Amino acid sequence: MGLKLNKIADDVVAKNLEWRAGLLKKALLEKPPAASDARELDRHYRSIGESSCEVGLMLYQQEKDPKQIREHLTLAGRNLLKMHAVRQKPAPSESRILWVFEKTLSLVICFCGPAEREELLRLQPWQFRNPVEPSDDAYAGYLEQVRLYLRKSAVDPAAIEELIAKCSSDTASKDDRQSVLPEVQALRAVATQDTKLLDESLAEVVKAHEVQAKRGELKLRSEGFICLPAMALAKLAQERGMQCGVKSPYLPLFLLEG
Repeated sequence: MGLKLNKIADDVVAKNLEWRAGLLKKALLEKPPAASDARELDRHYRSIGESSCEVGLMLYQQEKDPKQIREHLTLAGRNLLKMHAVRQKPAPSESRILWVFEKTLSLVICFCGPAEREELLRLQPWQFRNPVEPSDDAYAGYLEQVRLYLRKSAVDPAAIEELIAKCSSDTASKDDRQSVLPEVQALRAVATQDTKLLDESLAEVVKAHEVQAKRGELKLRSEGFICLPAMALAKLAQERGMQCGVKSPYLPLFLLEG
């Protein structure tokens, strides 16, 4: 029996895992498109990245070998990063989703190396955010603070306080209050080495994820199996010598040990 993490039945996960592994194998055998064909390169790297991420997440749900899980999530991070990197400036209506970038960022932080982190910092905002909607400003601001932290091992205190105020205001969206706010607070905790705030904030991040996994948007998606944003924050905390005390099947910290 696999872990019960959302509404996907265990036997369905097993079948989907076999199917996705087949897609991944096929994608890895494909000859990469010409370097001049940005759209086809985007499709190629996205296919490998999304399939390897799905396989890694489902291997975790099925309680398979941690080494195998990490290998697939590393492959996912590298290819989703390449997907972003090859993108040209978008048309006004072309959709580039911040959540996909946060997934990429989280995978790179958790499972890739210094070279991938450097490449992540070279990305331009238009490569992962389009169109620019004011409703996403807090989320985008948080992700830029993560990138700032990766560059300087510090955040902008004034920008962090502004994000906290924005996400705590009466006009803040539900997503900003329940998801972005605790992530901002957890990042501040990492930067200031505040272990108590880290655990409190990560517990909120994981709880919001669990709600989505059990009865929200992630109840029928493999992304519900692991809270990747919380994993990334926990990894950054570990790198500063901080121990995360949050216990949850959505936060498998043992995967960070390889």
